[in-house]
Amino acid sequence: MGAAGRGEEAGRAVPADADSARTGHWPGVGDFDDLVRLLQRFIDAHEQADPEALIAVLRHDVRLAISPQVGEWNGRPDVGDALRDGMNALGQWRLLPIMANGQPGAAGYLRRPGQTAFFPFALTVLRFDHDRLVDIAAFEQPSMFSAFGLPASM
Repeated sequence: MGAAGRGEEAGRAVPADADSARTGHWPGVGDFDDLVRLLQRFIDAHEQADPEALIAVLRHDVRLAISPQVGEWNGRPDVGDALRDGMNALGQWRLLPIMANGQPGAAGYLRRPGQTAFFPFALTVLRFDHDRLVDIAAFEQPSMFSAFGLPASM
């Protein structure tokens, strides 16, 4: 998929609704470029299958919630363990940047072992405080991808 289709600008991820995101206020983050840099770190960690890179940006009191009915983890040690155990357990990831309810996030596409394409799996909404990730809310609801105008596969 081309740069425009992946929400990329100058080789880096930008939220899908970048024009309105540029003018938004990002409490605790700084400016739009800071937001893009932090979001790109989240995306890179998944696509490079590197939970330690993601753990490195977690704040000590981070929260990870995966719904429906998967679980919730609180604090860097527990969230770190959950990421180490689960981030790569299902297959390989490709992520597209999104904006959801005015917050940055990512649409996660999963390619399970034996599959040749990446299919919608989870929408994730992120909250940052300075250079730290403080909340990760993931929704395993592939049916919602079409509401964001996202592709059916990659």
